[in-house]
Amino acid sequence: MGYTLNKYLGYLLILVASIYISGVLKGEFSFDSYIKMSSVYYKTPEILDKFTERDYLGQNSSIIRGRALYEYSKISFETAYELSPTITTDSSLESIASVAGVAPSYRVIDFDETLFEGNSKDNLYLYHNLDRLNITLSLKYFDISIGRQSIAFGYAKVLTSLDIFSPFTFQDFNKEEKKGVDSIKIVTPLGDMSQIEIGAIFGDSFYYENDSFYLKYKGYILNTDFSIMFNHFRENGMFAIDFTRNLFDSTIIFEAAYTIPKYIDNYSGDSNYFRATLGIDYQFSNEIFISVEYQFSSAGSNNSITLENIILPTKSTAYTEGGVYLFNKHYLSLLFSYPITPLLSISLNTLVNITEIACYNIVKLEYNIKENLYLDLSLQAPVSKNDSEFSYYPFTTFLSVRLYN
Repeated sequence: MGYTLNKYLGYLLILVASIYISGVLKGEFSFDSYIKMSSVYYKTPEILDKFTERDYLGQNSSIIRGRALYEYSKISFETAYELSPTITTDSSLESIASVAGVAPSYRVIDFDETLFEGNSKDNLYLYHNLDRLNITLSLKYFDISIGRQSIAFGYAKVLTSLDIFSPFTFQDFNKEEKKGVDSIKIVTPLGDMSQIEIGAIFGDSFYYENDSFYLKYKGYILNTDFSIMFNHFRENGMFAIDFTRNLFDSTIIFEAAYTIPKYIDNYSGDSNYFRATLGIDYQFSNEIFISVEYQFSSAGSNNSITLENIILPTKSTAYTEGGVYLFNKHYLSLLFSYPITPLLSISLNTLVNITEIACYNIVKLEYNIKENLYLDLSLQAPVSKNDSEFSYYPFTTFLSVRLYN
């Protein structure tokens, strides 16, 4: 109890100090916020009837997020906090909505994310998240950022092979903000088109086995942006490359990573895995946008997926620490978007499991009601046979309203 109280007091002092500093020092202070209210309904897959007696599950939630930014000379300070009141129809909803976790949290200390939990009848929860708390110094030879911030790697839009720090899954609804991690990042320019980036991302209590360290070189050659990276994360080693370039009127992306779990102390070689993504984006003159991505993952299986297959792979490093959440080897993502009118747009994203010849489809309509106010309607529908990976995914309807300030 005392440790938890000290964490709360520490965060409170930091927030008060930031407000005081922004008022006393010369500089520019800005604040932005948004509110997102959403309702999501799941039709329980028959194959998961054992988890719940309900045919349909529902959740109503809101995200209320505020972000403050203070800038003075070569110093900037950022903080962001969000509240999320949530009501669910069934406490087993999370088991139905998500089959497997994606990646561990990279935070030294943190709030208990559940600020309030109702009784078993009302299923009312209040979650909160201190998502940004960082300071950036722009010095003569390098920039350094310290604190809770967003860290991302790679160019892929859907099937990322490099992003292991709080990556989004294909079916995530809330992709406005990537979850912040506690880190130190140093970026040193080497020229107009190249730089070296060094970073440390810290896990629970600064324990070495929970931390990550990376070294990344980014350059430009033959009209191609590329980077080479080594990432030591949770005692695993990852060697990675990526590049992007324009080809005629399209953009080509490629990223690949080879990971060696526990490569220093407990290296065996049996669980090494390789992931790669090749993609192409094309913007037509009539504003139709198309993106196609193919991913290979040696961590996946060549066989059809059963409930037992889904549970067992999650014990491997790729699934518990490496950000892998798809269970076969070969996937294809097809993304299409088109503005029907200046205020109404439609998008279709299909994820194809090539191994099982199955797909998961997301159709989304976005309507700009007025300035800074949006209405979203999304349908998610798996098309697959029983005992395949997507047969464990529910048919989902998602409705949300977003208001930005």
